[in-house]
Formats: sequence, structure tokens, C-alpha cells
Amino acid sequence: MLLIVILCSAFSLNAQVTGVWSQSGPSGEWQAQAGSVWVRVINLTGGNAVSFAEVMGCAGSYSNPAVNFNPSLRVLANTPAAGNITFGFFDGPSSNTPVVVSDPIVNLDRLGGGTNASGPTTLTNSALFTLQGGLTFTELSENDVHFEVSPTSINRTVGTAIAVLIAECGPAADPGAGTAAGSARVNGETSTISLNTSQAPGNTAAFDGADAVEFVFTGVNIFIDAQGDSGSAIAGLGGVAIPNVLSNDTLNSGPPTTGTVNLTEINSSNPGISLNTTTGEVNVDPSVIPGIYTLEYQICETAVPSNCETATATVVVSAPDPIDAMDDSYTATAEEGVT
Repeated sequence: MLLIVILCSAFSLNAQVTGVWSQSGPSGEWQAQAGSVWVRVINLTGGNAVSFAEVMGCAGSYSNPAVNFNPSLRVLANTPAAGNITFGFFDGPSSNTPVVVSDPIVNLDRLGGGTNASGPTTLTNSALFTLQGGLTFTELSENDVHFEVSPTSINRTVGTAIAVLIAECGPAADPGAGTAAGSARVNGETSTISLNTSQAPGNTAAFDGADAVEFVFTGVNIFIDAQGDSGSAIAGLGGVAIPNVLSNDTLNSGPPTTGTVNLTEINSSNPGISLNTTTGEVNVDPSVIPGIYTLEYQICETAVPSNCETATATVVVSAPDPIDAMDDSYTATAEEGVT
């Protein structure tokens, strides 16, 4: 009998939102907690600087309603010269140990401005944030069409003549006249979000596009993943088919343990196919007859129980090889004699 187990993954992440920002990092860096992860400013160059902690405005512009009026970090993106703003993800407020997160979301407010604050007409301008490290953006929401997201950059539409003073989100009658706000997902697994800053193409030459941009991060969950396993057992004997389903799964950047994830059996199509949630073993009872069975289980990060992934084990039980006994014969010769 051969037992084959195939695990099929279903990825599930629930949003974690950064809280209050403070200068509480190991060297006084600005940081905020999101679930079990700390988001920290780890690089500022080219005139970029943190202004202060803020509260996110422009309600209704973000993919997660929790961002509305949530604590934010205001960063002055002063872009006459190229610079960089980099955020890192860490496993504690005083730790320098990075963690890997999956598909975090950047929420921005107050992006862009105008060239002539004294009116009566101004041209819009903006800083340009360009994503580094081979990652890409996907736009999720915006307050108006002037929140521009490409696969590698974010900026406000520039060069548009408006007849009102630039304001956060703009007046209700003309939101396109104000600063831009919205949400963009960073696709993939990463331990940093690095943004190069410059002037957006088309900015009026005499203006530097210095923006007091606000940041909130959502979807900040440690990367969790379950991979397929296989094992075998003998019909009628049963036993351990897989020593530990966690051995090739991933939490952060390595295999999880029953101390870092909660392991749960969700259902099994045969009571003789079971999961030991203490050891991670998949067990087969000797009474299981040949057939195909399924067992679904879930792993959830211990520190953030909503950060979970499920997997389905497909168990193929085969009949044992048949035993065949054959008759034997022997002919003695005269020389061998008889006793």
C-alpha cells in the first residue's frame, strides 16, 4: 500500500494597520506597530525628513476604512535633488531583526501641491515616489483620478491649471483641485519598502514639488505559506505518513513550529486519517481501506491569530502487494544415496 499526501495551499492574510508613530526605535528612529510587526523609517536622504506624527485625512480614499483618521507619519519629500525614503519591517520595537511581510499596502495622503499658493490660478506639481528592489505597485483606491500609480511609481497629476487654492483632498465640489490620496499594494514578499524621491515629470521648473506626505501601512502581516508534502505507509499497519507537515512550510523566512503557529485540523473525510496538532504528524489508522481521502488543516500565526493559511492533504491508500506461495520440488540421484 502506498500513501500519497498532496497539500494544496489557500493563502489568506488579514490587514494589520500601523498605530501611533513615535521616535522609539533602537536609535531613535520613527516607528509604529502593526500587529506583530514594527514598521520603521531606516533611511532618509536627499532632503527628505520626518515632520511629525499626524492623523490621516481625506476619509473614504483608502482601500481599508480603518485608515480614515488613523495615526499617520508626515514626511517632507523635498525633491530638488534625488533622495530616498526606506521603511523596514522588524520583529520588535528594539529589535534589528528584519521580518518578511507579504503584499503590504501603502496609504498616502497630501500628495502633490501647487506652484502659486497666492492664486488666482496655480499649476499642480508633485513629488515622484519610485519603488525599488524589483517590487511593483497595484493601485487599490484613490480620492480622484489625479492619484497616479504605475507599476513602479506614485505621484499626483502635475501641470493641471486649477482656479482654487490647493488643499488637502480639495473642496467637495472639485476634489481634483486638491492633494491626492489613495492606497497601493506592494506586490510580493519583502522586508523593506524603499522609495526613491524626485520631481514628477512635468513639474514647473521653478518649483521643487516638496510634499508633506502622510503614510499609513495596512496589510502588514508576516509572510506565511504552506507547501505540499508526501509520505507513505503500509496497508494494515498504518502509522505516521508525514513526520511534520510544518517542516517545509514558511513563517517569516523559515519553517514554523507549534510554538510560533497554532496548528488545527479543520476536517477529514475519513476518521482514520488524522493530524497530531502537537507534533504535526499525519497519521493513518490500520483500519483505513484503500481509497482517496482528504484532510484539511490550518496554520495561524500565534502572535496574530488572524494571519492564517489552510492546506488540504490528499491521501491515497492502496492495497498491499499480494503474497503468493509456490510449490517446490527436488529429485535426488542414485549417487546421492538414501538415508
